[in-house]
Amino acid sequence: MSTFEWQKALADLDGDEELLRDLAEVFLAEAYAMTDAVRNAVEWQHAAELRRAAHSLKGAVRVFHADAATAAALNLETLGRDANFQGADQALAKLEEEVGRLCSELRDHLQNDTPPAS
Repeated sequence: MSTFEWQKALADLDGDEELLRDLAEVFLAEAYAMTDAVRNAVEWQHAAELRRAAHSLKGAVRVFHADAATAAALNLETLGRDANFQGADQALAKLEEEVGRLCSELRDHLQNDTPPAS
């Protein structure tokens, strides 16, 4: 089962395949830094930064209808909003797992799925 819904994401962009591919490439270039910001906020127990970083990452993965990654980011965003770090390490591990899977599958999709000719 795929971690994302390419066709739903494409529909959100009115079928603009080139734009979606560009968004995927930007996400792949930034995913490590975005996840690292969440990780640092958890390690430093900086609630406001955790909320912000997790919120940003949630928005980025939501573009691809990546439900598991979105839920994992939302969980951390909520922990940050509530300044509650209980369970944050486990939540971070789940986020890193889901974002890693998403990145792997997006890379595969971009390499193996050629856009339609214009």
